[in-house]
Amino acid sequence: MSAKRHVADRVRRLGIVLAALLLVGCGLNEREKVERAAKDRWHAQSATCTHRSGHLYGCVLLRAHIPLKLQFTDDYRSSKQHRCFRASQTIVDVSMTMTGYACAFGRAG
Repeated sequence: MSAKRHVADRVRRLGIVLAALLLVGCGLNEREKVERAAKDRWHAQSATCTHRSGHLYGCVLLRAHIPLKLQFTDDYRSSKQHRCFRASQTIVDVSMTMTGYACAFGRAG
């Protein structure tokens, strides 16, 4: 095997290893997972979430489709809805709990 070919093989292997490492490190972080779950849960156009405390995230959903009985008083007046999600094994909307309500509106720390 020539020296040039040997070097080319080593460079190619190194490239494959680096690409694999990049792919492993490119997964979604917890906030991004919550945003995706929030958007999917309420069929929203978009979701922007902020970490509140522990595993709680306050999310602002744009044009979400939330049933009337699960809406907050101000939801019908705006294209933006506020919700709180808890991320652990699963991501759950906890907005209708006392802690979740405070979290959704930025009052839970």
